[in-house]
Amino acid sequence: MKQSDYDKRLQDLVSKNYGEFNIWEEVSKRNTLFSLVKDSMPSLASGIVRIDLHDRAEVKSVVINFATAGHLKEYRMKEKEIMEVMRSLYKERGLKDKLVFHKIEAKVLRVVAQESEEKKEELIDYMEGTENFINQVDRDKNPALWRTFEEIRMILLAKKEKYNEQKTRGL
Repeated sequence: MKQSDYDKRLQDLVSKNYGEFNIWEEVSKRNTLFSLVKDSMPSLASGIVRIDLHDRAEVKSVVINFATAGHLKEYRMKEKEIMEVMRSLYKERGLKDKLVFHKIEAKVLRVVAQESEEKKEELIDYMEGTENFINQVDRDKNPALWRTFEEIRMILLAKKEKYNEQKTRGL
């Protein structure tokens, strides 16, 4: 019985008409869009990470993703000039039949940096004057102060050992 339900749903999916979709036309359209955008803003071409064509509620828009906020800011400053160049290239190349869009959106592509499993080791800036730290407080007269200075001495010794270790590894 479950198999027949599965077959029925599969048949429903297969029988639906999704319209013709030619992958090569889509690739050609994306390449045309990519070259149009890059040619209309050559100074920003290196900062473009991704270009998409979105079709939302009868409004087709081009989404340009930049690598940094600086590229986006430069785009916003030169937006009018870029649009003029893009319109002239659009007309010159006769793209009305191939590529239609009404709006251009520009964003910064947020890439989540992968954190390495290891924590990056903090390099120590070692000062030569710390290696001979001597606790001169009398332990019997002031044990609390002596303990504080002893903790400082131990921290400095640990830093010295870590510095020497980094030095031997060539960091």
